[in-house]
Formats: sequence, structure tokens, C-alpha cells
Amino acid sequence: MLSGSTPGMRLQKDKPKIAVVGDRFAKGIAGELVHNLGSNFEVIGLVKPGSGIKKITDSANQDVSTLTKKDLVVVWGATNDIAKNEAKTALTHISKFVELRKHTNVLLVDVPTRFDLSPTSCVNREVVSYNRKLYKQMKQFVHVRLNDSKLKREYFTKHRMHMKLAGKEIMAHRIAELIRETLSKKITCTIPLLWKPESDKRITRTREGVRWWKV
Repeated sequence: MLSGSTPGMRLQKDKPKIAVVGDRFAKGIAGELVHNLGSNFEVIGLVKPGSGIKKITDSANQDVSTLTKKDLVVVWGATNDIAKNEAKTALTHISKFVELRKHTNVLLVDVPTRFDLSPTSCVNREVVSYNRKLYKQMKQFVHVRLNDSKLKREYFTKHRMHMKLAGKEIMAHRIAELIRETLSKKITCTIPLLWKPESDKRITRTREGVRWWKV
């Protein structure tokens, strides 16, 4: 599923590329990012509602393989894995995906609370556990950032399972801020200075050897 750009349109090389991959919660986020980021970015959405994180990331491999340090991929998934008691497997797949994406920037969105279930339900306890492990495990990767998906109940639909448009607008705004912050960081290079035995003398080289001149 491609959103945020005209079908068949090639992404412009001079603009940072943002790829949004995920499950139902990521649906519509690419379009909202286009609105938030403006014309300075190229945004595509690769969303698979109802899919686990492995299927989501595997389907996006080809699209994100060409991204560079000037680009970024947003991953928002694992909801269905946790519901199927496969949180550990999801964490393994996320870690593998991140490990193979050191050539670009990765922004992970954690898993939202299930408002259709009790806060003390086994699924919501697993959501809390998964998110905690996700934050802990991603600390080792310098190219990864995480975004909090916590929202109030009012931003979810009546049946409490899906996010309303207003909720997605808030999430897109949060994601857009992190994208700007991540891609605007300047890489500074340390320039080594030539070593001088005495800082108040200038060195010149002659045929006979080294001559010292006081500054």
C-alpha cells in the first residue's frame, strides 16, 4: 500500500525519504506526515493491517534497502504479535530489522494500550512488558529512536480498539517532530591539529633540518 505520493512517481533524489511501515495503527500516518512535513520530504506508506511484525518488515525490505543516513524509516507494529502471545518473537524480528538498517535512521513507535480490554488483562500486561523490553534493547543502537504511543481513551473509537483520526493526527505530529530533530542533526568532524613541541614557536623545514621560529 503506497500513500503520500502519486502512484508510479519516483521519489526525488534531493529530498529526504520517509518510509512508514506498520499494522493498522500506521494506516493513514504517511498522509498525515505529508501534511506535517510539507514538500521538503518524500513520504511513502507501506501498511499491512492485521499482520505481524515479521510480515510487515519483510514486505518493506526492498523499499527501505535504498534509504541512506539522510532518510528515515518509521516502524509501528507488533500489536497482533502480542495479541497472539508472540511478543518475544516480535522483539526478535524488530531487533533483526534494526540491526540490518544501520545505513539509515529508524524510528520505532511502541505498542498502544488496548482500551477494549481491562488495564490488568494479560494482553495489556504484555504490552507494558514488551514496550519496556523494546526501550531497553534499542539503547544499543545509535541509529534508532523511539516514540511513545500513549494517548487518552477519547482518541480511540467506540469499540476502543482502533485509533480515531484525531489520535493519528497527534501521533503524526509527534513523529514529524522526531523526524525533523533526527535528520537536522549535524555531524561534526574533529580536525586533528599538528603536534608542536612548544605552542609559541613556528616550525619551518630546511635542507639542513628543522628550524624553529618564535611567534
